[in-house]
Amino acid sequence: MVRKNDRKPIRTALLGERKDLDNQQMELALKYKDYDYRYRWGDGFHGSRHMAVMLPEMIKWLWSE
Repeated sequence: MVRKNDRKPIRTALLGERKDLDNQQMELALKYKDYDYRYRWGDGFHGSRHMAVMLPEMIKWLWSE
């Protein structure tokens, strides 16, 4: 859907597991459409433990200019 639709004026920050092919495809689609995005890759399950470490940095980036 990202590749097929017009680019939206948004920023996005995403967490993903390195081996998750869906996440890899999403990153490629965001890059293709020239979105302002950050992807943080991790190993294994990317649940609350992984998010707790990355969340403050990601929120700061999302709300920066």
